[in-house]
Amino acid sequence: MNVRPSTRKKALLGIYSIRRKRKAGRLTIKELERAWHPTTGLRNADLKLALEDLAEHSLLIAHAATTGMFYELTWMGEQAMHKAITSVEEFGDWITLLRARSRKARRGTATLRRAEDTTAHAH
Repeated sequence: MNVRPSTRKKALLGIYSIRRKRKAGRLTIKELERAWHPTTGLRNADLKLALEDLAEHSLLIAHAATTGMFYELTWMGEQAMHKAITSVEEFGDWITLLRARSRKARRGTATLRRAEDTTAHAH
């Protein structure tokens, strides 16, 4: 399954939406990790990439605390979270997430693999 950065963005902002977070709403890394796969069907590596990308584009702000990392939703992040589907690519992101969730439900987490996951270990 080809997961684009925009798909990861939609998935991560979806978690903030489900948790009813608004501007300045915060989720800890532990909360995000626990919600990621059950909510999105995507790999943990996709969460890491999504967090880096959204922080780089100022949709989230990463904070280090004594209890661990947490991520704060910015005003731009809140706006992006509520943005309607306006293109074929954005519709494709929605379809990718539906497929990932349905694969997870059918197969369980142990068999989810991407081609690049298995080919790297073949050598």
